[in-house]
Amino acid sequence: MKKGFTLIELLAVIVILAIIALIASPIVVGLIEDSNRQAAERSTEAVVNAAKTRYALSQMNPTEYSLVTDASLIDVDNPPTSGTIAYGTTGQITLSNVIIGNYSCAYTAAAKATCTKQ
Repeated sequence: MKKGFTLIELLAVIVILAIIALIASPIVVGLIEDSNRQAAERSTEAVVNAAKTRYALSQMNPTEYSLVTDASLIDVDNPPTSGTIAYGTTGQITLSNVIIGNYSCAYTAAAKATCTKQ
């Protein structure tokens, strides 16, 4: 008697593995997408923190530090390629049209950082 697997048994295993892959792949893709969006949101918050620091420095020494309104000029680990920074009279920061990777992000004190895929 020969030992081994029949063709039907091998096909059954391949079909089962394919079904598992079909179920798992959207979950994995969703997790990757969520982590990329969260990374863009954290980068947006880093830009806000840098802008707050710049605002404080400009209040202490306005001749040496001017306010930066172009978000792409802020030096952070994952810098935006474009966007605008607006400063309120009491130091609140608003970001709009900030592009980080494939995401368009915004920041307000009430809504915090929100990013959507372009």
